[in-house]
Amino acid sequence: MFISRLAAGGVAELNGLLRVGDEILSVNTVDVAGRRLDDVVISMSVSRRLLLTVRPAPPISSETNSSSSLSTPPATITSSNLSAVETMSSRTQ
Repeated sequence: MFISRLAAGGVAELNGLLRVGDEILSVNTVDVAGRRLDDVVISMSVSRRLLLTVRPAPPISSETNSSSSLSTPPATITSSNLSAVETMSSRTQ
C-alpha cells in the first residue's frame, strides 16, 4: 500500500510525518501485504489510536536508483487523530 495523496490542510500534510509515495507496511501492528485497500481503510478507522509502520518514499532525484527505497528502514508513526492518512492506494511493483 502506498500513500497516493494527502488532504490539503489535513493533519498528515501539516505535520509532515507522512508523504505521498510512502509505503504503509502495517496498521496497528497488522501487516497490510496482500490485503485489500477497503480492508486496510476499515482497520485504520476502527481504533481511536492509529499506529502505522511505513517505509518513507525515496527522495526525488535524477540520481536515485530503484534499490535505494529498499535500504530505507521502516519508521513507526503513532497518531491519535485518524485523519492523519486521508487517502491511500495500492500499487503493484
